[in-house]
Amino acid sequence: MNLRTKKNIAIILCVIIMLSLSVVNPNAAQASYSYITRGYFVKLVCQEIGITAKGTTNQAYINAAFEHGIITKNTFSDYQRNVSKADAAVILVNAHEYLYGNTISEKLIHTILEKRITDVDKLPEYRRIYIAKAYAYGYIKGTSDGSYTTSRTFKPTQKISKATALSFIEMLKDESKRSKITEDGQLIRTTNLPKFAKFYSYVLASFPNEFYDWEFQFMKSCRTRYKDDKPYYEYFYETGEYKDGIDYAYPATVKDYKNKIFNFILPDGTKSSYGDAVDYNWDTWESNVKDYLWNVFNVDYRTLEKNKDWYNAVTKTSSNYATNNVYLENYVQEYIKLAKKNKTIIECDNIAVDKSGIYKDTTGTFIRVYVHYRINSSLDNNKQYLSPLAFTFKSSPNYSNIKIGEWRNGYFDVEILMNGTISNAVFSDYFRNVNVLEW
Repeated sequence: MNLRTKKNIAIILCVIIMLSLSVVNPNAAQASYSYITRGYFVKLVCQEIGITAKGTTNQAYINAAFEHGIITKNTFSDYQRNVSKADAAVILVNAHEYLYGNTISEKLIHTILEKRITDVDKLPEYRRIYIAKAYAYGYIKGTSDGSYTTSRTFKPTQKISKATALSFIEMLKDESKRSKITEDGQLIRTTNLPKFAKFYSYVLASFPNEFYDWEFQFMKSCRTRYKDDKPYYEYFYETGEYKDGIDYAYPATVKDYKNKIFNFILPDGTKSSYGDAVDYNWDTWESNVKDYLWNVFNVDYRTLEKNKDWYNAVTKTSSNYATNNVYLENYVQEYIKLAKKNKTIIECDNIAVDKSGIYKDTTGTFIRVYVHYRINSSLDNNKQYLSPLAFTFKSSPNYSNIKIGEWRNGYFDVEILMNGTISNAVFSDYFRNVNVLEW
């Protein structure tokens, strides 16, 4: 190949590179048009909520926004910068409260800031309340921190696209476009719902359908009947012999449970409804259930006998211990003995429980729970009474298809009492995996 040919090839390559850059650069240049400035966002918000300006420029609407309290002189120093989530939150919250007033309690704001926003510390303190309120009002919902988590990541300093900014603005007048949260600040899911969604007062965005789609214990209560000398089960739930609100109550109707024999007296001496009793006990139940399950599913036979934290957590949450500590003391010691013999090691890394999972069975009050756990050591997984894979007041916890070292999604019902303690937990794959009714 001669020198001229080499030069021609080099020229052609340069032309190709320049052409490719000319194709890329316009897109890069136009990328800025996918965002909008703070000033333009203020203008669009003012127009949406009916604030007029003396002129049509961004600055004219910025001045109008000052006059109506949508922003202050100190809100932003530069209105030419592209608007971020945190910027939008300030403007949206002030515009929302300009239209509807402040309807968010300080308690909810505190809960959101403490428990629901993972990266709130990315913002200065005076801006955090706006992100919390924008979330509470339903404008910004962030992204989930994973299944069965109770917090979300917001990336408050991230620029938002023009399309996102416009969608936020539409929400100011159209409440149906806003997201919804629970009374304790968790995002509610309204699409792709489980088949049992109607039995719950809401479905949490971070809880998969698997958490909800399994039968309640009262649905399995039955008697044996015979037809043509062949036995079959007659379920009280289907026959109407058990009635919602009297014999049982779904999570969605548990607050309306009105059985005449129920009696709960609040500390001030007034008789409480079932719903009020649930509200009164919830914080204690949540703490005790999590504490109890954490210690049930974090067991190491090598340290169990000397683990005072485990012992105290199991005993303090138990109604059996409160009424008969001698019985429970013997029970706990027997469990420790069997765990050592079986070389039981269990570990857990996540427990999920929510107030919406409380329901009334014919025998008591229960709550649905999720536990992510694995069994790392167990000599005998078949004879459960010799293999205490979970501390329980039932003599034979029933686990099926156990594989050592395999992480498992555990779904259980825990019985909770009106004094805040735990009666027992149904650690049985049967109740989760076996459906007896047609759906």
